[in-house]
Amino acid sequence: DKQPKTQATDDAAAARAEAQALRLQNSQQAALIQQLQGENSSLQQRLSETQDRLLRHEDSLQSLQQAVQALQAAQTAPAPAAPEPAPAPAQRVPRMQAAAVVPVLRPDSADVPMTYASATRNGLTAEQMEVIKAMKPPPRPFRARRDQQASDSNTPTVRVYFGNMQSCPLGLLKTRLRALRIRTSAIPNFAFVGKSICELLVEASYKDELIAKMEQFTFRHLPNYDPAVPQDPNVTEEVRVRLQEAYAARLRKTAGTTTRPVVRQVFLQMMNASNIPIPEDLADNTTATTLVQGTTEEMPLAPEATAQSHAEDTARDQQPTSDGNVTSSDASAPIPTSSNE
Repeated sequence: DKQPKTQATDDAAAARAEAQALRLQNSQQAALIQQLQGENSSLQQRLSETQDRLLRHEDSLQSLQQAVQALQAAQTAPAPAAPEPAPAPAQRVPRMQAAAVVPVLRPDSADVPMTYASATRNGLTAEQMEVIKAMKPPPRPFRARRDQQASDSNTPTVRVYFGNMQSCPLGLLKTRLRALRIRTSAIPNFAFVGKSICELLVEASYKDELIAKMEQFTFRHLPNYDPAVPQDPNVTEEVRVRLQEAYAARLRKTAGTTTRPVVRQVFLQMMNASNIPIPEDLADNTTATTLVQGTTEEMPLAPEATAQSHAEDTARDQQPTSDGNVTSSDASAPIPTSSNE
């Protein structure tokens, strides 16, 4: 009897388990069906929105096509010719009434003012042209540039020497000095007496100002420098003779080629003071009153690289010391230039 009861109990338990599994499966399927229904409704909503956008785009496309067709039709249709205004007689309009009487702006560019030069190329009427002429300010009176007067023959001059200046063409030297605010009109003559020493013939009234300005840069004033004598007292007699010959040749050449009276007189005076024979083709005007202070020679405006000048430069091209004397050196520095050169 126990065996049939146990088997019936097991069958009932199995049936209950199977029923529970079926209920669980049914609940899962119901949840899945509900999820699928939600996704379906979402997709249907997106589909309807997409269809609405397509309809709107179709409407926009149709309106755009209509606008393009209308524009093409307007371009192909001939534009009606505007009647040309009859030219009015030329009459000058008072300046104060010009803006109120006649417009000076074209209708198609009302926000862009028209200049006098552009108005002549845009077919304005004569009356409008007169208005623009009245608005144009009168030309400024011509003022000729007054050149600075060069040093005359009676202007006191003095030669000033500066060291640590790199040799360069004299035109470039004058340009750079002007960039440094040096008044070159007060310097009748420029010359390099060596690779790093420059001589300036300066008006006496401008000497102190020139020295002060030059010493603001890398230049050194050499008050004791004399290019007429060797700086080394132990040079040989041959070098001394070559230096004197080159010195005399340069004085004669510059005195005969310069166009500045003050420079010519200085050279003739230096030749006379150094007992150098003056050529017959040079006018002997050494009696003219030209004050030359603290110097012994004047240099050419544009010296050439001759054998005499090279020998002279080699004999006396030396670096100055703090007291104005020189020692053997070829050191030099470039001439500084301003930022706007």
